[in-house]
Amino acid sequence: MTTEIRAPFPLRRSLLLLAVLILGPGLACAQKTAAPPPAPAPDVPYSLGLQAFTIPGFPGLHSFAMAGTPSQVVLLGGRTNGLHGFAPSTDAAQAPSFPKQYANDTVYVLDLINKKVFGQAKVTGLPQPYLSQYQATNLQYLLQDGFLYVVGGYGPDPTTGTMVTLPFLTA
Repeated sequence: MTTEIRAPFPLRRSLLLLAVLILGPGLACAQKTAAPPPAPAPDVPYSLGLQAFTIPGFPGLHSFAMAGTPSQVVLLGGRTNGLHGFAPSTDAAQAPSFPKQYANDTVYVLDLINKKVFGQAKVTGLPQPYLSQYQATNLQYLLQDGFLYVVGGYGPDPTTGTMVTLPFLTA
């Protein structure tokens, strides 16, 4: 006759939980396999082409905020220079990477159909903090319900003139 010694139920459950906690993560990691590569994209039934054009009197801009329709847009902020030639100097006062003379200081309204500047206005007469924000680069913006919300941007601090990430929201 054999005698079987069984652990009480709470002890067995505790041992099982302990084993799962100790061995589980290792087993889970061991079973991970690389995901299969995505299926090749089917041919799309259209093509995309870009056609360059210029608008007389409009300097090229980048990193601006915009709102508009397919035929007209309003652009504000951003830069008039490219992103080339950053100075190797660590002294931003001697060789700034964002020279003030290349900050866009004009709000433009462009007619994209007729390829002309429909209107423009300098922001230099605006009070702070609008002046700093509307000359900033990399503005975050949202057009919703007819309002253009502009947040932040990298531009001149209204009190010190040093370049900072601006803490403003305008609409």
